[in-house]
Amino acid sequence: MPRFAILEHDWPTLHWDLLLEAEGTLRAWRLLEEPGPGRTVPAEANFDHRMIYLEYEGPIAGGRGSVTRWDAGTFEWIDDGIVALSGTRLMGLARYKGEAWTFQTPVTHVTGSTVTHVTGSTNAYRNATGD
Repeated sequence: MPRFAILEHDWPTLHWDLLLEAEGTLRAWRLLEEPGPGRTVPAEANFDHRMIYLEYEGPIAGGRGSVTRWDAGTFEWIDDGIVALSGTRLMGLARYKGEAWTFQTPVTHVTGSTVTHVTGSTNAYRNATGD
């Protein structure tokens, strides 16, 4: 299965980089808010990143701040713009439409020792696609 990572990046302002493995590279989006269950997060498409960023944490060359891994795991393309995430913090469907990622139900979000389960329709695919 392809892998994904979400990196917290502190430069030029705090944001989260969503990275999805695709054909030897990482498709990337800058999430302008912290992702979470049931949230729609404004996003900007970013340039493809090198595969090393799936595992990397630390300073970025050229004085461009540093990154820490916020989440990582595997994912599956469900449909155009829809992925099923299986990470440490986020598990469930995520949909990219327009200029935002929506983290759909069912999603599990872990913060420290707190686990939030978001439930909804038993048909998660229908929720994600709006069909």
